[in-house]
Amino acid sequence: MEKVLYCETKPNANGVGVKTKLTLDLNGLTDADIREYAYDAMVIKWQSAARRAATKQGIKIPTEATYLVPKPGTRGAITLTADKMLLQMFGLEKSLVLIEKYGTAEKAIEAVKALM
Repeated sequence: MEKVLYCETKPNANGVGVKTKLTLDLNGLTDADIREYAYDAMVIKWQSAARRAATKQGIKIPTEATYLVPKPGTRGAITLTADKMLLQMFGLEKSLVLIEKYGTAEKAIEAVKALM
């Protein structure tokens, strides 16, 4: 089985992308082999999202997570945890104060909702 894809590859971050018609020759691979490649790709996408959240929003990379894998060609819906929600609403310092005051991020969110 073969699959033809079109991609663009930059030689480096500042380089000019080269468009390529890429034929993936899947002959010799079992369905299980192809699934393993798919799982690897899904892990890489999750890692990218986790790194982006850590870098841009100061959110710690979790030690346990569930990734709702989006359909190919779409972006996954961002799921906000209570920690992320507090961080976006109040910033790091105020979020930490609220968590300390109420014990957990979830309880802090409930307290904020009660005030609204």
